[in-house]
Amino acid sequence: MSEELKQFFNKIKNSQDLFLLWKLYKNPSSVIGNKQDMDEAEEEYYNLYDYCRLMMNNNLTEFIQLILYDSNFLGKEDIQTWRKLGFFLYDSADFKMYYHMLDDPNLLLLFRNDITIQEYIKRKGSSQPKFPLLEMYNAYQKYTKLFKYHYSKEQIDNYDEKKAAHVRSMINLRLNVIRERTIEREENKKIAMKQVEEDDYSNDADLDNTFLYKYQLFTDFCDLYSLFPNLCMKTFDNLVCENKFLDIIEHKLDKGKIDGIPLDNALDIINMGISIKKFIISDWEILADRLGMDLVRNFDLHHAESLVSKITLYRIQNSRQLGKIKQFSKR
Repeated sequence: MSEELKQFFNKIKNSQDLFLLWKLYKNPSSVIGNKQDMDEAEEEYYNLYDYCRLMMNNNLTEFIQLILYDSNFLGKEDIQTWRKLGFFLYDSADFKMYYHMLDDPNLLLLFRNDITIQEYIKRKGSSQPKFPLLEMYNAYQKYTKLFKYHYSKEQIDNYDEKKAAHVRSMINLRLNVIRERTIEREENKKIAMKQVEEDDYSNDADLDNTFLYKYQLFTDFCDLYSLFPNLCMKTFDNLVCENKFLDIIEHKLDKGKIDGIPLDNALDIINMGISIKKFIISDWEILADRLGMDLVRNFDLHHAESLVSKITLYRIQNSRQLGKIKQFSKR
């Protein structure tokens, strides 16, 4: 966590905001949901438990501005997380524009079908509404929950819509970066998976340029600029929690076309996926965010664990066979 974020949390006076934003930082999906489908994510957003609490909230705006520079949170490349944060900023500023409708009891009667439009016009007289009636009606329908929440006039007036608009523009830039990286990562993943599938990992093969020999998950090279300096991110990003990788390794194992260091590396990759899926390692959430929560959720844990058992049994049998050969050669 950045020093700026620590200072921000220390200065929050509202205990409810402090708890909610801390929870949002540590586990975003627990506050703003985890749906990935566009339509499902938007429906989830409007039905969030803390929907009204996060609206009209200057602390949320400042929080988002700070996490956009926080290396830990920037590792979360879940598009829907950032989209929803942007929704809160846009809808808060938009709602502030229409909040004045509460000062017009006749307008509310019209929207509730308690009076006709003719009666409303008659009561309104010569004064003109601030916005077209249809526009205000659409806003009333969209923000019904917010109108019923009874925000204080002070909270509405003090909401900084200009800062919210600025932070939203920053979120949009972040989303563009994530989309570009997503496309690039998918291409890299296809290339890596194809190489793993086509490489020959048998004992008599030239392993030097094969993927699972060259890019081992746990590396002696220490990248001080990475959150996980001893992990080969090329291997992690492309192969961990991939069900297709399980299929490829099992096929090669059954055909006797993988052994030695490549098989050791494959085992490390599979075990890493299992550890993330089962929350075994302390940093599982950061690693899962990097991979994408959907990928982790869809990872076939049963297949992975059975393949680990199969590799272990293969190793034991292979070791016994090797031991017999050594004993025979001594005679």
